[in-house]
Amino acid sequence: MEVLLAWIREILGYNTEWNALLIGMGIPLTGIGNYQGLLPPGFKIAVVADLDKNNHGSIISGLNLTVQPMKNDSAMFTYF
Repeated sequence: MEVLLAWIREILGYNTEWNALLIGMGIPLTGIGNYQGLLPPGFKIAVVADLDKNNHGSIISGLNLTVQPMKNDSAMFTYF
């Protein structure tokens, strides 16, 4: 039975960790960013980005991440 469950987890991707990008850290999204139950199993928020310069450099303590500026280059997506 354990072998079957392990096989199902592998097929569903639960054995893989997927990085996610959270865009926009206004007041409503700050709470969401700190809530660890937001994403399904196997996903983690790797980058937090925002257009608002006032939010750049803010630390999202629940994620231990710093809000990055939105950029139109591939450097932001190196985690993916």
